[in-house]
This record gives sequence, C-alpha cells and structure tokens, in this order.
Amino acid sequence: MNPRVIGCVLLGWLSFATFVAAAPPEPFPPGQVPYIYECGRWWPHQPSAARGLFDVSWPQEELDAAARERVRAMGGVIVHEFNVCAVRARLWVARIPFPRGMRVESVASPPDYSVNVVIAMPTPLSSADREFLAGLGAEVTLEGTNQVHARVSDQSIPALRAHVGVESVRASGSIGCF
Repeated sequence: MNPRVIGCVLLGWLSFATFVAAAPPEPFPPGQVPYIYECGRWWPHQPSAARGLFDVSWPQEELDAAARERVRAMGGVIVHEFNVCAVRARLWVARIPFPRGMRVESVASPPDYSVNVVIAMPTPLSSADREFLAGLGAEVTLEGTNQVHARVSDQSIPALRAHVGVESVRASGSIGCF
C-alpha cells in the first residue's frame, strides 16, 4: 500500500480520536436527580447517554497518581481535580464499573465545583463551627458524633482543613458496600 495513503489514514484516525476525546460530553439536565454508581450498581438506573460528566471520589484524604490512573484506565478524561480525593471527568457510561470504594455521580451544572465531604472533628459541631461552615457556604447533610457530612465548594476546602478542631477532610467516597 502507498505510504502516503497509510499516512493520511493514520492522520485521519488521530484527528477523529482527538475530536472524540476533546468533544464535550452529553449534558445531564439541570435539576435532575443525579445518577450515582456505587457498590457495583447504578441509582436510580444507568444513564441512557453514551457518555457524560461525572465526579469520581474515593474515601481516602488525598488524590494520588493511582486514583488518576484508575480514571484514565477506564477511558476517562480528567477535567478538574478537587482539593480532596475526587476528580471531575468525562466518562463513557459503559466503562464505569469501577471497583468498590469509588463513587461516581453525574454532574448537571459543570460550573459548580462543589463536592460531598466528610469532616472529622473530635467533638460535635459548636455554634461557632456552624457559623464557620455557613460562612463557607457549606450545606451540612448529616451530623455524627465525630464527623459531619457536607457539600462544600472546592475552593473552600483549604480553609476548612485549617479550621480549629478539624482533624481531616476527605471526599465521601463509597466505603460501606457489602
């Protein structure tokens, strides 16, 4: 076969592959109940879109190279790294069967960089803690004796970690699968 033809075919394939990787994912309608994949199954059901924008999180405190590689190995393209062990990535829905311990949630509002976190504290929330969280715009979703679950903006996580009485802040990845 003519080397010029082979070169043109390869260049065409590379252009197509680059377009597919760079093209925006199919959006999920705003206000829709999010699609969540954890513990080996989808809630409420698997999305019908071929691919989409998802937040992927793990229960450890820091994002590491292995976590990034897991997303890329599934064909994902990371578009944002959060200040906890979570990324926002374009993913093919059919390739999402991630291992247990990972949580995948659809994103309907791409400019919103909020993330669900678990805040470890040695004592229950005080009124000063509540004021501080409200000032960050955090939405507390569940309070426990030594931890608080909340949805916070990514940019507020460093301030949250520096707050007196906060022992750690981590993404609320799926840890209770049976």
